[in-house]
Amino acid sequence: MEQGVIVLKKQVTPQAIPVRRKPLLLYLADLYHDYLPTRQHVPLGIGYIASYAISMLGDAVQIELFKSADRLLDRIESQPPDLLGLSNYTWNVELNQRVLREIQSLGAEIPVFMGGPNIKTDDRGILAFLQGSPFVDRYILYAAEKPALEIVQGMLSCPEGASAKRYLRGLNLSSSHTLVDGVLEGGSEVGSERALDHLPSPYLTGLMDPFLKEGALPIIETNRGCPFSS
Repeated sequence: MEQGVIVLKKQVTPQAIPVRRKPLLLYLADLYHDYLPTRQHVPLGIGYIASYAISMLGDAVQIELFKSADRLLDRIESQPPDLLGLSNYTWNVELNQRVLREIQSLGAEIPVFMGGPNIKTDDRGILAFLQGSPFVDRYILYAAEKPALEIVQGMLSCPEGASAKRYLRGLNLSSSHTLVDGVLEGGSEVGSERALDHLPSPYLTGLMDPFLKEGALPIIETNRGCPFSS
């Protein structure tokens, strides 16, 4: 990855899925503190992202899901992914940052996108978060299935030998935010979709099975977005 660097003079728009010699390896993590024995819930959010991406991209992408920070780091050390996505909540914000620092110490250049509600949603708040999180290359606000799919589609076109992190930041995407030379770029899809039938069930696709077998609690999504907002 580090042998050659492509400096993007302009942002690039994802094209049709190119032919790759191997699938794009994507790790999605909804991390929790597991130093005390407790039953956690399944990672339903990243399960929806994974099931939707697989339904749209098929064999072009290979996705692995994680709840444990230790398991994620062990897997990255043995097989670094092409792309990493992290869920950002109040209870794991510091854990995410610790994991990202550990990844840097491994010397692997892994492009990272993040999503979740633990961020101020105005431009000043997004800018401050990204400035304080230098290892995060793009941030998704609100529902993440379609924006994450756009990110994966964009990274499918990343040339071999290019800086994958620089390439991710250079993608011309209006559904996620990034910093380009210190300037906030991108945007967000504010409207919440009410019809979600296009999202395959993470349960029926088997993505939740490994977590259920370990005793994780199943959860379901009964509504999306704030029911009191217009």
